[in-house]
Amino acid sequence: VRRLVASQLSRAGFDVESVSDGREALALVATRPYNLIVASITLRSLDGPDLAAAIRALPERRTLPIVLMSSDNNPARHQRAKEAGVDVIIRKGSFRGQELANLALTLVASQSQATQDSRSDRRWQSRPNAS
Repeated sequence: VRRLVASQLSRAGFDVESVSDGREALALVATRPYNLIVASITLRSLDGPDLAAAIRALPERRTLPIVLMSSDNNPARHQRAKEAGVDVIIRKGSFRGQELANLALTLVASQSQATQDSRSDRRWQSRPNAS
């Protein structure tokens, strides 16, 4: 599944880094800029919901889109993931062709627009009043 996801995202123009466990993913996210995180809900050493919570705890990564892929239908785990700040949970094997890439492009574009809007709002708020 990891190779398939990497291939789909690469074809869509993303630079993809693939890791095998949650702690390694968190170490990279904490030190490098990313536009999107796609991870399994069940990772070794740090599962998807815990990875999402740790990413959301990093001030500069609070709005980073996070997609978790799940092969189970565990409502409690999915709820924990949503509460941790996961944007989308998709079922492994349920996406076809370009669907994952389209989702990724949409999330990145939305996050980029939100970041630009936030910067614009801060600039407007920081302008002194003209008297």
